[in-house]
Amino acid sequence: MAATTLETSADHLALQMAYEPAVIELREARAALDSDTEARSLVERYQQTHLELATKQRAGDVLTDEQISVFQGLQASIQSHPTIRRLVEAEQDATAMLTAVAAEIDEHAGIDFTRLAARGGC
Repeated sequence: MAATTLETSADHLALQMAYEPAVIELREARAALDSDTEARSLVERYQQTHLELATKQRAGDVLTDEQISVFQGLQASIQSHPTIRRLVEAEQDATAMLTAVAAEIDEHAGIDFTRLAARGGC
């Protein structure tokens, strides 16, 4: 079955987006995180601690000052880690680029493409 003009256009858009600097940087930042064992370990500790504390709170337990302090220390470490910070910034840049692309589609198509796509269609 032959691809429709719309499918062909979507393929071209996807290919061009793959070469956008924001997308390239995002892929590189993800690869950097994947290869940075210290950063990955920090993220895992943060996620595990977050889950444990949230579970305690849902169970009605009061968090101790020490638990809160440990969690805040992990947050600070995450926010200041260069590899993680690079990924966060790359995600923000890619999101801004994708938002701009979606706005262009909205404008040209005369629909709120982003809203329709987010809720799974019509």
